[in-house]
This record gives sequence, structure tokens and C-alpha cells, in this order.
Amino acid sequence: MNQQTQNVIERGRAAIKQGNDRKIVIRTKEGKQILQSSLTVVAGVGAFLLLTGFISWPIIVIAAIAGYAARLQVQLTEEEGHVSTVVIES
Repeated sequence: MNQQTQNVIERGRAAIKQGNDRKIVIRTKEGKQILQSSLTVVAGVGAFLLLTGFISWPIIVIAAIAGYAARLQVQLTEEEGHVSTVVIES
């Protein structure tokens, strides 16, 4: 393989490893956990659904509005234990 192809493959592997090291957790405003998964899985499933047409932009917008109305918390946890929390509230 040429050098450019090798560089793309290495960057892809590094991105997947970083995604596997991070977890995404979605909770209700009361703290009840709705979803926990690796970031790689969430991104992969989302891309697959979007590219195959199983999900469309209007559905994504409706889901975002529903998350806003439900005041969901989205947490991104890194392997080192650092947690970034986004609270969606009106």
C-alpha cells in the first residue's frame, strides 16, 4: 500500500480507539439512565441509519426537540474518569 493509504488507515484506527475509550450516557432530569454505550457504537449506528435512509433529518430534529422537552442530560465519560455533562433544559 502507498503511504497515503497507510496514513488514512492509521488515523481511522486511532479515531476508533478514542471512540472506544469514551462512553456516552443519556439520563433523565431525575438521573435515571436511558442509554449507555461507547461513542464509536453511537456514531456508527447513527451514520448507518442516516446513510441508509432508515432515519432522516426531520426525525433527527424531532428527536432533538423531544430531548429538549424532556430535559435530558448527555454525559461523555473518558477512560481517565473525566466527565463532560450537557444538560438540555428549557
